[in-house]
Amino acid sequence: MDMKKHIHFKVNARHIGQLGRELVTDYITALVELIKNAYDADAEGIKIVFDNVKRKDGRIIIVDTGSGMSQQDVEDKWMVIGTNNKVRDTHSPKGRKFAGKKGIGRFAVERLAEKVKIFSFNSDEAPFKFTLNWNNYEEMNSVGLKQRFALLKHNPNDVQSAKYLKSHLDYLLISPEVNKEDKQYIETKLLGSSSFDYSIFLNNTKLINSLSDNLLPLIDKYKSLEVRIEDIKHDLEILNPSEIDDYIYEIENLQSEIELKKENSTGLIMVLEGLRDTWTQRDITKIQKELRLLVAPDFLDENSFKPILVADEFNLDNNLIVNDVLEVAYAKLVCKLDRNGENISLNYSERKSGKEINTHFPLEEPLHCGELDLELYFFVRDSKNMTNEILNLTHARAILDEFCGVKVYRDGFHVKPYGSPGNDWLLLDQTKVKDTHGYLIGNNQVIGKVNITEENNPLLIDATNREQIIENDAFYDLRSFVQICLNFIKEIRREEYLQKKREDDIQREQERKRREEEKRREEEEKHEEARRRGIEEQQKRLEEILRAKNEEEQIEKLANIANEIKNQSENDVLFYKNRLFQERKINEESQEEQKKIFVEKLDDKERELSLYKNLATLGILTGAFGHETADIINRIITDIAYTKKWYPSVLLEEKPGISSAYNKISSDMERVQGYSELIVNFVTKKKRSQMESVDFRKTIQEIASTYNNIIRSQNIELDYDLDHFESNFKMYQIDFESIIINLLTNAFEALKQTANKKVRLSCQEKESFYVIKCADNGKGIKEGQQEFIFSPFMTTKENGIGLGLSIVRDIIFRYKGKITVENSDNLGGAEFTILFPKDED
Repeated sequence: MDMKKHIHFKVNARHIGQLGRELVTDYITALVELIKNAYDADAEGIKIVFDNVKRKDGRIIIVDTGSGMSQQDVEDKWMVIGTNNKVRDTHSPKGRKFAGKKGIGRFAVERLAEKVKIFSFNSDEAPFKFTLNWNNYEEMNSVGLKQRFALLKHNPNDVQSAKYLKSHLDYLLISPEVNKEDKQYIETKLLGSSSFDYSIFLNNTKLINSLSDNLLPLIDKYKSLEVRIEDIKHDLEILNPSEIDDYIYEIENLQSEIELKKENSTGLIMVLEGLRDTWTQRDITKIQKELRLLVAPDFLDENSFKPILVADEFNLDNNLIVNDVLEVAYAKLVCKLDRNGENISLNYSERKSGKEINTHFPLEEPLHCGELDLELYFFVRDSKNMTNEILNLTHARAILDEFCGVKVYRDGFHVKPYGSPGNDWLLLDQTKVKDTHGYLIGNNQVIGKVNITEENNPLLIDATNREQIIENDAFYDLRSFVQICLNFIKEIRREEYLQKKREDDIQREQERKRREEEKRREEEEKHEEARRRGIEEQQKRLEEILRAKNEEEQIEKLANIANEIKNQSENDVLFYKNRLFQERKINEESQEEQKKIFVEKLDDKERELSLYKNLATLGILTGAFGHETADIINRIITDIAYTKKWYPSVLLEEKPGISSAYNKISSDMERVQGYSELIVNFVTKKKRSQMESVDFRKTIQEIASTYNNIIRSQNIELDYDLDHFESNFKMYQIDFESIIINLLTNAFEALKQTANKKVRLSCQEKESFYVIKCADNGKGIKEGQQEFIFSPFMTTKENGIGLGLSIVRDIIFRYKGKITVENSDNLGGAEFTILFPKDED
């Protein structure tokens, strides 16, 4: 007797319901899964139509413009549970990263409706259809039926219980395992008809009582019935010409709506009947909001996939367009986490002021969430900053409220709930509520998106319910990255707030002083007027006394006037003494305020000085490096030439790549040699210790010759206009070289993305000034940046420090000179102009 046999798993038909309603519990998640399937089929658009869903025969029709399915696709993929074709092949034929990979998304249809008809149009075979009645996969649940009967007896209008009852009866009537006599009994005796819908169970107490008494015993008869998935069959058939005309129109209509020109009209149409949900205005509004966020808005990605919602029975708000509100954004922020999570590159730009900052900063601890991109718009929610000729404040705020938040998109699809209405996963509002100054950022002040991908961010893992990201260390690092970027805006806002506060304080203080001064002036004028009137009165009285003939009376009255004059004089002295005391106090307060301002400026200068000291130390190390490597570089260049000379010529001819590699190495070493010579020449002691008359023309030519290798390797055309120019300006040689080196370095940096690179240096002698100009044909200076470009720590370079032009300006100012920048009329790029006064020794 054989003691061993093979066993295998079997799948009960009710497992379909577990994959549908029990796994996809939310109708929005179910719709999203179907939309993802259309996206994976390279659809350019998808339309979801709610067709008379308030009625008992309502339907949901889903149309897409994808590739459709072949009959083989239906059998080998659509009808296979947990198929791995999207795991094995990770991208669609058009290169899209597959959004659905678990092989169960199609069972979202079961969550939404009892029946589905699917019409497929692809380019390789005749259109066809197949129909699924999910009630075939129901299980007999007498306990559940008892509960539903009880609910209907309590509330005869319970639609969900009526639908539940209908699906169970449908199962009994279509199941081949139920005998004909029992089916006839249900149709004739219990229901009175073979055709029915769920509405017959509403407000029908008599029928509910009858079914409760007679159906449950029948159910118990079949409670041991076990149906396997593989035992249930579905019909697939070719469409007739009339059906083709009816349904191909739906696809062509969608193509027209999304402005798609396509040679062949392909796609898929799903008609969902026997809807499980009762749809309300609130549900449709929720779906509309979800579809707005499902794929990245146009301002963030040029995404050709467009979802469209049609629901004629409901009110759809189509006036909230995200691109409209972007026109009134206060600032835009673009950030990238790179270099294995150790560096953040950042670009910040303001709409009105034109202020722009390009910077990057290393992180003390690397973030382990993988490389990330963030694009974000920041808004100041007031009439000054959020209105234009299209938007008023109310409308702008309504759009912002709809789209606000920072959303996470994985491979082009929104990961719920991050950035959904009411979701504040970055805890912005929690911090904002403590804000007493107005510079902290609230969730309703930003619209943004973080891009993540399965390839770049493998540690950011979806939860099993296909929503949210598992909150592991990688997720917390993702949140930290976004918060760090937002803190950059917060710091700018804080500086602006403090600057405005200082300006307001100064203005208030000036206004206070003006009012006090005006009050003092009025008091002095009143005092002087009273004094003048007193003197006039005393003069009149004196004249009257002098006309009197009684000498004793005259003496007495004169004594009185003298006493009054004495008192008045004492009052005057006291008045002006108080005035002097007040003036002294005001001066002391003013000095204290000036001292405070001076201390703040001193702190800023000390910070700047500290960085200069660090740069000086770096300069010492750089000089040492230049000296130590000069001989090494010469030896390497000689060795390269030697090995190339004696390398077998036959091999060089057979493999031209070797010769090309030699040439590239030689070119690169020449560039290194150029920088080494530049460093050695620049740090020469003589240039730092003696102030002497500097020959501008000669110095410029010497620096340019040092740059020769660099200029040649980067194909830069350097043009001079120095003929017949002589200068006799006294300064440190190294200071002038610093100016020219900084200007040339900036020019070369600006030309990196320019095809025909040009730089022009010129010197002119005017009546009172020496004029030096440096121009290039790069992108030029953006509008509004001129006032910031010479500020310390202001840089547009990815790896810049932001001190080069600040140092240049300080040097020029030290010699009573002047520097300006504008865009060149001739070359089109930036043009720096320096003026040195000729009368300075």
